[in-house]
Amino acid sequence: MLVVDAESNLDLAALSRCGVRLDTLAILRSRGFADALQMTTDLLRAGFTGALLFDRLRDLYALADSQTLQSLEQALRDWGPLLARSAATLLWLTELSTPGLYPDGLPLAYAASVRLVCERERWLTEGQRVTGYVSQITLLKSRGGAQAQSLLLRFRTI
Repeated sequence: MLVVDAESNLDLAALSRCGVRLDTLAILRSRGFADALQMTTDLLRAGFTGALLFDRLRDLYALADSQTLQSLEQALRDWGPLLARSAATLLWLTELSTPGLYPDGLPLAYAASVRLVCERERWLTEGQRVTGYVSQITLLKSRGGAQAQSLLLRFRTI
């Protein structure tokens, strides 16, 4: 898996505690959001195959800056045909200022083939120590038509 760390704040220690094998990740750190979009475009044009995680888009940041929003919209238009003929999967993590409410004007919801909402339900503890958490994952959109299905996942720290 390749991670585009758009804001240079990927928490490797947290990923490791959740069982992610860091030796299987390639991480690209950008010089900003526009650079991260360009790096992703370059990867897709070069024929990248595999999972590409774009970490992370904050809705308020993108919507507050018209140039950022225009860059995102253009990238999504460029990526559609590239993804359609590739063996790549593009995943976005989007941080919403209001959980569960996707803001008007942010184009990812329309470009996505699948949309999931991940909400932490509760912390898992052993005595006073936090050992993980339970998240509810809800399917909001699927090109296959299924919607509003949800499941609970337990994440334990190591």
